[in-house]
Amino acid sequence: MRTVFSRGDGTADLARLLDGDAVRVGESVTDAAVHHRAELLVARRPNAGRELLPTAMPRDLDLDRAGRVVAAVGGGPHSELAASVAAAIAAALGVTAAMVCAYQEEEGPAAARATVERIADLVPELEPQVVEGHRVHDARALHGDHALLVVGAPGGSFLQRQFLGPGARLISRAEVGAVVVRSAPARVFQRMDEPVWVGRHLPASEALRAHPDIDPIPVVDHGAVVGTVGLADLVSVGDATVEAAMRPATVIEAADLLLGAAELGPGAIPVVHAGLLVGVLAPTPVGS
Repeated sequence: MRTVFSRGDGTADLARLLDGDAVRVGESVTDAAVHHRAELLVARRPNAGRELLPTAMPRDLDLDRAGRVVAAVGGGPHSELAASVAAAIAAALGVTAAMVCAYQEEEGPAAARATVERIADLVPELEPQVVEGHRVHDARALHGDHALLVVGAPGGSFLQRQFLGPGARLISRAEVGAVVVRSAPARVFQRMDEPVWVGRHLPASEALRAHPDIDPIPVVDHGAVVGTVGLADLVSVGDATVEAAMRPATVIEAADLLLGAAELGPGAIPVVHAGLLVGVLAPTPVGS
């Protein structure tokens, strides 16, 4: 996964383990996220990305001693990310990986089993395990063999609350440290295509030959979107320039929620950041 990281103990090591091309953010997390189309931020604080990116936060990691990786999962919003990060760390270290879901005795194990089955469909590399809640602190599934723990931020499952609420001693007992993850909704920059554009003074016939698969095509002047031009409009103006067929542009910000982009209607949408074109968001195929 494309990864950026901020300053802090262990952030660079974890980021480069997850992505050999991980880059450190500068003054702006947003600028780095958009430029690198990042999928994950490694940081020390949960608010470092301001929910712009899924975040992984290292806690006292000793990667050289890790013998296996365990993801604590449940019904909370961060479990799938915990499983994905655990699988990626295990693969990079060349060790085994598992996911553990705890249940409370009065509820029974059915929901926990359903959870691990659901996540196993998405991240099949992890060995699924279910444990009774009152045994979590002593569970061999979570400790021993130099287990590195990956867990979602608090507020989710019973097991996640045990890591970061009253049962925070689970992390303190982790022999080689832990990684706390927080998911975030998808953003436009994570799905946009490379920027495609034409200049307003380009002949319409040349614009058609250059970009026959993008409709409408962004029209750019000094990096800024000044309009769009449809393929049919280019055909209609014959030997004139793009400017003769240009229409006002509807653009979307690179950091906007991806869900909002779908509401703009059909056709390619120019994506901008800091006032400049940075990509094109193609229409979402029907049924996707």
